[in-house]
Amino acid sequence: MAEVKELETVEESNVGRPREITERVVQQLERSFQAGLNISEACIANNVNRATFYNYLKFDEAFLDRINILKTKPKIKAKYNIANAINEGDISTSKWYLEKTSDEFAVKNKHEISGSVEHVQVKQEEVMAQVEKMKLVGES
Repeated sequence: MAEVKELETVEESNVGRPREITERVVQQLERSFQAGLNISEACIANNVNRATFYNYLKFDEAFLDRINILKTKPKIKAKYNIANAINEGDISTSKWYLEKTSDEFAVKNKHEISGSVEHVQVKQEEVMAQVEKMKLVGES
């Protein structure tokens, strides 16, 4: 794991969020990212100020690479789960997969629109009269 770097001087106070990211906090954040949380969610879940988090990234650039790798793990695991279910003969998963990934099997939605359109003719004089009324209302 990365070396713990202090971002700001920590005052002897238990008020507010800590101003440093310790090795323990890094591990908690990594678990959060591996669970699929985004940066905002991971910071909230681990009581880390977002500004502190972003400052820490400046000190530990490799941490961002680890975050990106960890954030893809749930998606990779899900894909393996789907593949395993299909390989085990799960028909409903097979159908779902084909509907989501193949235009040939995609669910087609048919939308019908009914009703009528009424065509109303308005004389130019009537429109101009309405415009003049609106001007008078706007001036008052």
